[in-house]
Amino acid sequence: MSAGDRLANSRSYEVEEVRVRLAELKVYLKERSSNPTIDGHKRAATILESAFFDPAVRSASAHFCLRVNAPASQWVSGLYEASSDISYYVCQLEAHIAEYKH
Repeated sequence: MSAGDRLANSRSYEVEEVRVRLAELKVYLKERSSNPTIDGHKRAATILESAFFDPAVRSASAHFCLRVNAPASQWVSGLYEASSDISYYVCQLEAHIAEYKH
């Protein structure tokens, strides 16, 4: 998202590098949403994977509707929902860890 702000009016090689990363992220989320374990191995998910990783990846994958060839000026709005999904579950996981430590 920050690259989209920075590169919104750019035609530099950096735009293409970020597009490649966007495409890889989209594939990663799709793969992990069908096999939601952190390591990607087909096995039963752990309790933490089921509670945090799986729903974050599934939601982010479902909301990743940005076309990878979209202009950089659209990256922020196109990634907002997927980013929010992941951020929500990261915050929940951090709260869970903090609670567990006490």
